[in-house]
Amino acid sequence: MLVRKHNRGFGQQLRSLLVFGSGELHRTGMGNLFPLIAHLRFLRVLDLKSISLHLFHPSGLNYLLQLRYLAIHIDQFDFEWILDLLYLETLVVSGYLLDSSTLENLWNIRSITIFHDDDTDELIERFPNLQALELVIRASNKVVYTGQFYIVFPKLECIAHLESLVVRFPPIWFCIVLPFDFSFPSNIKVFKLVSDLLTAEAVATIAGLPNLEILILKLVSFEQQMWGSRDTWDVGDIVFLVLKILKLKHLMIYKWNTFETFFPILEQLVICSCSYLEKIPPSFANILTLETIKMIHCNKYSNSLESSTLKIKEEVESRTGYEVQVLITRR
Repeated sequence: MLVRKHNRGFGQQLRSLLVFGSGELHRTGMGNLFPLIAHLRFLRVLDLKSISLHLFHPSGLNYLLQLRYLAIHIDQFDFEWILDLLYLETLVVSGYLLDSSTLENLWNIRSITIFHDDDTDELIERFPNLQALELVIRASNKVVYTGQFYIVFPKLECIAHLESLVVRFPPIWFCIVLPFDFSFPSNIKVFKLVSDLLTAEAVATIAGLPNLEILILKLVSFEQQMWGSRDTWDVGDIVFLVLKILKLKHLMIYKWNTFETFFPILEQLVICSCSYLEKIPPSFANILTLETIKMIHCNKYSNSLESSTLKIKEEVESRTGYEVQVLITRR
């Protein structure tokens, strides 16, 4: 329990404050919380996202001039509260973001997590120096039906410096797909997609990112699983020219069809909780840049999957003379 009374020197050396809890923190508790936080002038990390602040005005944030990271869960977030935080780099907000004519003053923000609403496009344009973005698609977002259901995806081309992008869909949207005409900034190096249905066109767009080095697909389904073969991911003729790390997590596929020419410089393959995947494509033995294969909690067909992994390891090592690390973690 936080109390008003504190020593004058309380928290002078504190650099990080994480508040854990669940549910709501009402006005009756706020009088104890924020005046105390305001005295932590050298705080660099403040994480309040596990408690709901509702409509309370979080006074005192503007005193935390050394703050680099802020995470907060509130009904409405006003950027006016943090305009003086010139060193703030990462902002995680769960709640509605109020627009401000002075957002350009937050030029130092490099990473932000926001929820996609109708005004997301205008808001994103206000952060020209953004390097990392986590975009959470709300379950209430409208979709467009043109033979399939498409999410109206925000326009991200204006963020020229964006290097890392995470897009999360609600798990119930297994039949919602990225639109065929969406596009990303060409500078993206890391892309993570969670809980979505990928069409061949969407995969081709992602693969076409000229600087994409790390791709993470989690709880993702592929178009073939919905309209054709329900157990196969067929990469087709799509080429990931510069991809170095591929991570597949919780994919419900039995078979994976691809060729080594589609991942010409892949260095690391991570397969996590893909319980039904029977084997890694044999063509991976021809990827001479392959350095590491990790298998984590892939139990149902673990014997065949492990056998294919070890065979690929042997063939790559015989061709290159370099060791391929294989890391297997079972439940």
